[in-house]
Amino acid sequence: MPNWPSYSESVKVKIINIITSSPGLYGREIAERLGLHRPRVNSFLYGQGKRKYKLIEINYKWYPPNSFPQSETYQPKPRERASTQVKPNSIEPITSICKGLTRMGQSQAILSIRSMTSEKIDLAFREEDYQLLSDVLQGEMAVRHVQLENQSTTSKKEFHLASFLIGGICFIALIKGWWLLIALIGIAFWLYQKNK
Repeated sequence: MPNWPSYSESVKVKIINIITSSPGLYGREIAERLGLHRPRVNSFLYGQGKRKYKLIEINYKWYPPNSFPQSETYQPKPRERASTQVKPNSIEPITSICKGLTRMGQSQAILSIRSMTSEKIDLAFREEDYQLLSDVLQGEMAVRHVQLENQSTTSKKEFHLASFLIGGICFIALIKGWWLLIALIGIAFWLYQKNK
């Protein structure tokens, strides 16, 4: 991917103003309206647009950050010096799994989904914010759900097979009168279940 030079502040302001006045546009539509090169506009949106201007991308459509009213146009503030103190109210707590995923980059969100437990996946599916996820992230959630279901059925099959084999050995040992073998198998099975 080419490393495009940064747009001038006036072009950045035009891009932000279009997104603010007409939320939900694709990068292609923004580029067409301004007569700009589409790949370069997309590079700006996914780079500085997300990081610096906090633009929100949902299903490849662009929206202004929640802190900007829809009717006003955005003017970038002068750059402030980095503060060493953390403002206590500056961090908004994330109460929704899906909302947290939308605030991440796509790669980070995919990695997060791939490490989720079955309980978290089920909670995310039931959230109202689930529709905010891009199609890619919704697909990842579905894939993870299927993976977790397959893992649980595989472990159940293994347990049933082990139970069947141990039961058969115990039955033979019972017929032959090998009480000590039955006791040892019972203890081994109990330890196997305990350590599972």
